This record gives sequence, C-alpha cells and structure tokens, in this order.
Amino acid sequence: NEWNKFENLEFTNNPLSLSYQEISRLPTILFQLAPAEEQTSHVSDPAAVPGLAGQIGDKDSPNDIIVAVPPQHYMLYHPETKTYRATFYFHRDQKEGVLLGTNFLMGHDVHFDIKDDNVRIGFSESKCDYASVVADAK
Repeated sequence: NEWNKFENLEFTNNPLSLSYQEISRLPTILFQLAPAEEQTSHVSDPAAVPGLAGQIGDKDSPNDIIVAVPPQHYMLYHPETKTYRATFYFHRDQKEGVLLGTNFLMGHDVHFDIKDDNVRIGFSESKCDYASVVADAK
C-alpha cells in the first residue's frame, strides 16, 4: 500500500515514537467524495476549480470533491508517552461504513445541510484560527 512507501513505516494504530519532522514526512491523505449533482453540474472546467478532483488530474470523476488531511491532523501526539498515534481506521467490511471525525474536519469549514431532506455536506479549506475568531467577535 502507499503508506508503506514513506519512511519504511508499516501503517498501524499503535503508538509510534516519531519526531515531528518524521510525522511531517508522512503522506497527506486525500479523500475523494461524490458531489451533490446540482452543485457541480455547471462547472465547465473542473481542473480550474480548487478542491475538485479535476485539479489533481482525475479524468474519470473530475467533479468529485477532494478533502486533504495532512499528517499533522491525523497523527495525534500523546505527551505522557511522547508518542504519536494514527487517528483514522480502515474497515475491511464496507458495511461498517465510514466515521470521519475531528481529524478529518480540521483545517476545513464544514456546512451540514439537512434542511428539507437535502442531506449533504459542504467543505472549504480554512485556517481554523480559533483565537482570531474569538478576538473578532469581541
């Protein structure tokens, strides 16, 4: 798998004794999500739209949404043990579904649209600078 090409490191959810520099060299994970059809049907050049799969060269599904999760978001540091642990899990059985937690949402503004049975989610990249948001609110 692609993970094993980095740092000769086998993927695991067990604690790892790695430096921040080593964590920074791990891959950014790209999640490719099917869009709500009405949201991207008007896009004439998906390669020109940030966040769409056309921008990374996907010719089969260029209007899909790409959500990037860097290693600093999915590798959680535990100061007590001075180790990192991957905070995502691969399920072999698709019936279990997918759980996308806070590590997936970090670095993104997320809009949950459930009004009138829309049942869709929107993503945009964000600096998520909580301190400045609080300061601006005062």
